[in-house]
Amino acid sequence: MKLIIARISHETNTFSPLKTPISSFSPAWGAQAKVAAEGSATAMGAFLDFAKTRDAIVATPVFATAYPSGIVCDDAFEQMANAVILAVQGGCDGILLDLHGAMVTESYDDGEGELLDRLRRLAPSVPIGVALDLHANISRRLVANADIVIGFRTYPHVDMYETGERVARLFARLLDGESHVRNTFCHIPLLASTLCMDTRTPGAMKRALDAAREMERKDKILAVSVFGGFPLADIPDAGMSVVVVSESVPVGEAAAEAIAREIWAARASLIYEEESLITSIQRALSLPFSKGPVLLLDHGDNCMSGGTCDTMHVLKKALEMGTTSVLAGPIADPQAVAFMATAGVTWHLIMRMPIQSFQRVAPALNLITGT
Repeated sequence: MKLIIARISHETNTFSPLKTPISSFSPAWGAQAKVAAEGSATAMGAFLDFAKTRDAIVATPVFATAYPSGIVCDDAFEQMANAVILAVQGGCDGILLDLHGAMVTESYDDGEGELLDRLRRLAPSVPIGVALDLHANISRRLVANADIVIGFRTYPHVDMYETGERVARLFARLLDGESHVRNTFCHIPLLASTLCMDTRTPGAMKRALDAAREMERKDKILAVSVFGGFPLADIPDAGMSVVVVSESVPVGEAAAEAIAREIWAARASLIYEEESLITSIQRALSLPFSKGPVLLLDHGDNCMSGGTCDTMHVLKKALEMGTTSVLAGPIADPQAVAFMATAGVTWHLIMRMPIQSFQRVAPALNLITGT
């Protein structure tokens, strides 16, 4: 038995002006991909452990992950996709993919769907199992071209390996010919805020995931995944969805629609109600600093959601309102770094500048925008 096992993971913020080249993925190829993945807390790590239990011959064309950022360059996508395709062209009995589900490239709004479509046309009868991030933007094309689609159940994500195990358990049934499984899919026209998707606390997201676990106890239902989606993507498939792996299409469709209806009914609680910047800073100033630092987060410029980390509105307003002892970062602004290196000014000193002095320096730093 031969299995193709690979990882290509990227969450694409289409609003970022910075495209994502192949270097951002730091890809490992071939034998080095296997070395990178073995023992890792990833779905691919679980896939490799599963392959050992089957005494399978394994090909690992690529292990690649990039932090959330802008649209993926076409040449980067093609290099990674072609590595998987070339491996499959050599023949295999199964394909296990550790993907994200929210990759957008220069040419394709649905990077994962494009990859799976190519693989399905190349190997129409080979089982394909896919592990996805909870923030995947699921397309019908993606679901149609894979036999098993299962997503993370946690945010913050701590069950990547366990998700790979869940995929592998069902994948084993396909390899052994024990059952024929089918994916069913329901897209919800809802761009939920990621700030409302914490699965550790009570809320609509946790209730939906609990409902998914309960649904898995029913006859013919094998796995139920609730995807929160990644809203910082201007594509048709952005948003929440439910994918059910079952032994019956009608049963799977009914299960997906039932959970989708529950999510839609609770949609108001999936909107993050944000305070004004002034109100937020005023509340921060009223808190006792003796209990620890107070964080002011510009979530729209969050580096882990593909933000560029070069907007300074929060810092500017905080200084205007008289805050002191401020530490700001991360900031990705080459001009600002170059200016500080030349001037010999430390961040500590800049943060303690009076606002008038900061405003004189800021234009050279290229830190304050829109003024």
